[in-house]
Amino acid sequence: MTLEEFTSHLNATTFWKEFTFSETRFFPRPKQQVELANGMVKIGSLAMVFQLKERAEETSDPEAERQWFPRKVLRKATDQIKDTVRYLAEHEEIRLTNAQATR
Repeated sequence: MTLEEFTSHLNATTFWKEFTFSETRFFPRPKQQVELANGMVKIGSLAMVFQLKERAEETSDPEAERQWFPRKVLRKATDQIKDTVRYLAEHEEIRLTNAQATR
């Protein structure tokens, strides 16, 4: 089970499936597919957005270990969350399938 699948399952058991989204790709323009954050729980106008990062492989290099968090989490994941917030603000309607429909 991937990290995204695990989080989707966890969100669907913690929150109601109707409010849990893990399939977050959409087409803002024809032939332009973008992805919102890895997962989202939306209740009314409130959305909790999740962007996950997982280490692909272990390393014994202390410098690589030090650089992973700032590079992957503080930069890349933060940028992905900002993009998601921007997409949600720019698009009046984004159609996604909730976890209820996929189970």
